[in-house]
Amino acid sequence: MRVNNLFIKTEKKQPLQARESLQFRTAHGIEGDVNAHGASPRQVLVTRVEDADPLNIKPGQLRENVVTKGLSLEQFQPGTQLTMGDVKIRLTYQCEPCHTVEHLVDDLKQLDNKRGILGVILSGGEVKVGDAIEAEIKAFPEIEENNFDLFKHFVAHIPKGKIATYQDAIKGMGGYKAHLRVIPKFIDKLSDTHPVHRIVNTEGEVIEHVDNQIEKLAKEGVKVEEGKVSLNDYHWSSPALHLV
Repeated sequence: MRVNNLFIKTEKKQPLQARESLQFRTAHGIEGDVNAHGASPRQVLVTRVEDADPLNIKPGQLRENVVTKGLSLEQFQPGTQLTMGDVKIRLTYQCEPCHTVEHLVDDLKQLDNKRGILGVILSGGEVKVGDAIEAEIKAFPEIEENNFDLFKHFVAHIPKGKIATYQDAIKGMGGYKAHLRVIPKFIDKLSDTHPVHRIVNTEGEVIEHVDNQIEKLAKEGVKVEEGKVSLNDYHWSSPALHLV
């Protein structure tokens, strides 16, 4: 079992770049990749060459970061831990086929459970093409790809005395802008049980969906001036949500 190919996306909506080696950072992703973010369960996309070859799909066309060779289907499942030298990756959940890859097949259903599996970086370091891979099956429980549960998981981890933005929450839910419209509903559902008062908008402004937000933040030592929190002083900038 080995690393067959490596790719990085340095700009959104741009072609991936093939590399002979990549640097992975713990609880963040690939150095220089646009999808790197500590809150995201989508820090890296891993595929098997055995799934792509029968469909005449070339490495990189699925917009993956790591193409593996030799992993069995039993080994290549959410919850598996992959080890490549010092780098350890927790596979989180299947990457759903979408419009970005639909041109590769006659029917998008052909890519069901073949688009690859997303993952988070448990331990960082360098990965090179040709590196050996070890797979520990069922090392972790599967992460349910449910927007509400992902949001709840994110909110529960915001530390006391810190704030997170809508954009951070979106990353924690998988990174789709469409998630923005559901966040107010989720905040309402969790207002009595979770610290949703620690969420502000992208500019650091308090939000209308939380009762007594300024007072609640003040009790935790977060200073609010003219309805705004300083992101420089209070932003939870290094969330690592899926390491265990």
